[in-house]
Amino acid sequence: GMRAGAAGLASARRLREEGHEAVVLERTDAVGGLWEVGARPGGVLYEGLVTNLPKEVMAFHDYAFPESLPSFVRAEDMGAYLNSFADEFGLRSTVRLGCEVLSVEPGSAADEASAPGAPAWRVRWADHAAGAEEEATFDAVVVANGHYEAPQTPPLPGLTDFEKGGGRVEHAKDYTSPKPYAGKTVLIVGARASGTDIAREVATVAERVVVCDKACAASLERFPSTTAKAGAVWRRPRLRALDGEGRAHFEAVEGKPSPSAVAADAAAGGGADEATERPDVVVMCTGYDYWLPFFKAEVARALQLTSTRRRVHPLYLQLFCATAPSIALVGVPHSVVPFPLFDVQARLVARVLASHPGAQGALGASEAERLEWVRQLYERQGRPEDSHHLGDMQWDYCRDLARRGGFLDATLEGKLRACEALYKDAQARRPPYPGADDVYRRNNYTVLAASAAGGVARARVSFPDGTHELVEWYAADAEEGSEVAADEQHQDQCGGTSLSRG
Repeated sequence: GMRAGAAGLASARRLREEGHEAVVLERTDAVGGLWEVGARPGGVLYEGLVTNLPKEVMAFHDYAFPESLPSFVRAEDMGAYLNSFADEFGLRSTVRLGCEVLSVEPGSAADEASAPGAPAWRVRWADHAAGAEEEATFDAVVVANGHYEAPQTPPLPGLTDFEKGGGRVEHAKDYTSPKPYAGKTVLIVGARASGTDIAREVATVAERVVVCDKACAASLERFPSTTAKAGAVWRRPRLRALDGEGRAHFEAVEGKPSPSAVAADAAAGGGADEATERPDVVVMCTGYDYWLPFFKAEVARALQLTSTRRRVHPLYLQLFCATAPSIALVGVPHSVVPFPLFDVQARLVARVLASHPGAQGALGASEAERLEWVRQLYERQGRPEDSHHLGDMQWDYCRDLARRGGFLDATLEGKLRACEALYKDAQARRPPYPGADDVYRRNNYTVLAASAAGGVARARVSFPDGTHELVEWYAADAEEGSEVAADEQHQDQCGGTSLSRG
């Protein structure tokens, strides 16, 4: 495995459970990956980052966060959690720190590529502490290097001219705190998690913050904000181009700016009737590309392995390299609850590699069948960029993998249902527009006991003002054993028991 982040640690744990010997090569000098405490400069995290999902949803299903923490935790709590997870399951001995993978190529048995586990893989890495390169041969390789290595900036006409004219263009990866944006006009491109957060933070000190969002239906929209220095955050449609005169141009949409937006803009000395902005800084919150530099051109060609336009091809079940299933990429799907999904993927990989009787047939009958699965996925998903987007499909995806691996039981089913119910509740409480107050992050969730009647489970959502609401869902179908599963699930979610093997 590569990288001792959440996906690498989950993989090491499940591989060891199935009797494999696991070696985790981690480039940095600490465990925790993206969440590594005191992450290196150039990391993805920014000061004050608080998770946008509650810990009750994010935890590995059988290892809860400390009960003393609020539901929405800070980056350092995530790092500490992953470190205690590594200790709990004795994973530190599997991790080699300061080891950067340089290449992965087929070993001598590679002509048997179609049989699972047949090709041995020769892995070369640089051991930075020792100042030496090392090489070893492995039966299988799990790539767990995350989503956040290669910042992606879509091609944008006029970008170079804009920079030559003195404009600044940055990527969300460079963002650490709002301080440098004081008094500036800032254009935020993209309105997903990072764009929304950065807009809200920057607005506390900036002169004007404009978020480009493809969902914007008018040429300009104004959203009042209690925390913004200007009293509002603005929204415009998709960014079309920049120019050498320091202007930003946007795609035309049907709607006119709302009269209140024009009036407010005029009062603030802007020109809302104009279709352009003059930003000092443009922050591209446009995501990341998958990054697999250790598969050199020749090997990648032989495996038909590519990673462009946010699509890693050809990934069977979003997980196994279809042409060589002894290479697995754990953690590729996005718009998901990451840790529990990594864990389900890791369990399947570990069982497949162990030829576990429960996982027979998990790889399909042939390479052709796996490639056909991939082709059908692309047909369903549409744009290449959406190939690995799961969103509301993530629960059934986890069930599918668990079924193929023979480990979908009442406990896991109960967990998936709880996870889905709380995830959807947290999502529904997020603010409807970019830059809005994120009061939802001060809510706290408590999972309550499931009632025996009909297997209904409940959680209490407590709000900062002292009021609360209940969230309810079916914990399991009302059949024999469901009460037990629901009860175990409750204890587990509340940290009462730790089920070591789900």
